[in-house]
Amino acid sequence: MAAFCREMPRLRDMGIDVLWFMPITPISKEKRLGSLGSYYACSDYTDVNPEFGTVEDFTRLVKEAHGLGFKVIIDIVANHTGWDHRWTREHPDFYRRNLEGKFFDPNGWEDVIDLNYDNPELRKAMTGVMRFWIERCDVDGFRCDMAMLLLNAIFERTWGAHVGQAPAAEYWANVISAVKKKHPDFLFIAEAYWGLEWELQQHGFDFCYDKKLYDRLEQDNAESIHLHLCADPLYQSKIMRFIESHDAPRAAATFSTTQERAAPVACSTVMGARLFHEGQFEGRKIKLPASL
Repeated sequence: MAAFCREMPRLRDMGIDVLWFMPITPISKEKRLGSLGSYYACSDYTDVNPEFGTVEDFTRLVKEAHGLGFKVIIDIVANHTGWDHRWTREHPDFYRRNLEGKFFDPNGWEDVIDLNYDNPELRKAMTGVMRFWIERCDVDGFRCDMAMLLLNAIFERTWGAHVGQAPAAEYWANVISAVKKKHPDFLFIAEAYWGLEWELQQHGFDFCYDKKLYDRLEQDNAESIHLHLCADPLYQSKIMRFIESHDAPRAAATFSTTQERAAPVACSTVMGARLFHEGQFEGRKIKLPASL
């Protein structure tokens, strides 16, 4: 973390105003993929990966970032945990089970197991996780991993026969409104796909991923891009544009020579928020996988 602090003045001078730290929580050891595992397979929501430091170290980093004018957001991976997350022992009822009563993930991700948002106690616990990072470390927002999976209709469709009666209220609408009552400027960013960006905006998200623009910049023509950017200004003002992320290939290795100037200019100058991935400015071409 100390090494990153030395980078912050350079980022500030480039015009960056928000820093997003991908999952900083400890990586699960059980069933981990690769030798180092994936930072999206968490073993404790309220601790810091010891390879990075401690909660106190991160709190100091946030304070230093605030002193330089940055806001700081972190990942909330609310859909699943690693197999040795402490909740598997302390609250096994927080997890969805298959017909044999065993933990599992319907998406086939071997290193994680899905949480059960039918359970109101889980909803309370996850809200407590958010409160921890807000009150303990003074973070300014959350990037919510695969946020659309927690919508009631999507949760029911994903789980099929395993799902119970849908909760009366939408999880995101409840938690976002509760946080913003105390912290009105707090940022909620949704990783969103499947055309659900508008619905997530209605539940309170400040920004949602714009994967459609990425796809059209890469694959379609100028008219297709123009039509996408003709959407309602209110919708567009709450969209996050990007041409590179930890899930997508490096932009420098993706876009052709005829696209390599137009794509970043378009992404960087249209309405909404702009997301830049570490290494994108330097033109890096090798994408590191989440699991090493």
